[in-house]
Amino acid sequence: MQSLIYMQEGTAEHLPASLEKSASRSQFLMPFFVIVALIVALLTGLYLLGATTKKDTPLLSAKPTATTVPTLTFVPTASQTIPTPLARKDFSIIVLNGSGIAGSAGGISSQLQSLGYTITRTGNAARFNYQGITILLQEKESPYLAQLQTDIEEAAAGKTITVETDETITTDAEVIVGR
Repeated sequence: MQSLIYMQEGTAEHLPASLEKSASRSQFLMPFFVIVALIVALLTGLYLLGATTKKDTPLLSAKPTATTVPTLTFVPTASQTIPTPLARKDFSIIVLNGSGIAGSAGGISSQLQSLGYTITRTGNAARFNYQGITILLQEKESPYLAQLQTDIEEAAAGKTITVETDETITTDAEVIVGR
């Protein structure tokens, strides 16, 4: 049996305290359960989404890919001439110290001389701030640059080699040894 409370005009009757408390509790419990259900649904969705993407994308590809390296081939035309091999004894070089470190030109000078080059002089460069090895070469000697550079690389101990043409030098080439 239900009990009903009727209100008459002009009179105010209050609900019992136990009914008021249960009504206010249900007002807060319903939104709480809705929020908890949304959070659970969101976390479940994120988990399922993460589980499917992890299966689809491998972290590392185990298959190596082949790359093609182009090669250049020199084919002389009728107007080009292939230089004759460098006769090292006929090639004159000055070796200069451009680092300021005593003896740095001597090592390269000795190596080039042992290969057969004519070393006309060793000494100090005009300045001591050169980096690596600098080769100054007369333009007419440029066909022999590849051989000279290869011979210097063997003695240069991994230093960077820079090449410049210079028509003011008095020998076929000048080799400046920097830091």
